[in-house]
Amino acid sequence: MEALYGRALLEWPLVLASAATFGTAAFVLAIRGFDGCPAGSTAAALLPAWRLMAIAIFFVSPIMLLELSAEMSGLAWREALPFVPEILTQTHSGEVWRWALIVAALLLVCVFAPLANTARAVALACFSTVLMFCEAQLGHAVDHGSMSILVYLVHEAAAGAWIGALLGLWVVTRRAQPSSHWVARAARVVSTIAAWSVAALVLSGAYTAYQGLGFSVDRLLFSSYGRTLIVKVVVF
Repeated sequence: MEALYGRALLEWPLVLASAATFGTAAFVLAIRGFDGCPAGSTAAALLPAWRLMAIAIFFVSPIMLLELSAEMSGLAWREALPFVPEILTQTHSGEVWRWALIVAALLLVCVFAPLANTARAVALACFSTVLMFCEAQLGHAVDHGSMSILVYLVHEAAAGAWIGALLGLWVVTRRAQPSSHWVARAARVVSTIAAWSVAALVLSGAYTAYQGLGFSVDRLLFSSYGRTLIVKVVVF
């Protein structure tokens, strides 16, 4: 149980950073071309947050891999370190992590490279989507087949779009000083994104919960997944 919660302390920031990167990048693309705040200003306002999240993903990912290796080998981190290459080359989780580590590095390059604003936002949205797909394949959804993985990816993307739209509007409004007309238009976009995101979250969350728990009240109350689900619903 301690190992499980230790992994969660690493996994949740990773999931949140990937989802928020996707959502804020999608927000920038959604409001691109609105009068009252140049596209360069919106991207510049979000660039510090993008860099912070990319750095967190880049450094937490190897630690998460080491934690996974320790779990699989039943050893402490230092003792599990020699087994990391074997896990990377001979297990499904390792294969997924190989891609995740490469994409994490590309994401870091993307936030520091001199790219055009639209190109950067598109690249961030694409790289973060791949990371979320990797995370979906490393979670409990993999036990229930490809459809569950796809639904979990939709769940992550919907949460990211909702969080990212709200975060993007707040940051840009504070840092870029857009016109009131721009804020009104952007707020309507955020409202639309939030409505669709909530609908997708409810549907995908219900499907995932059924796959994991069925109609068992005992599993909801006494399993780690069930208790985590209760916390997520309360926060939602």
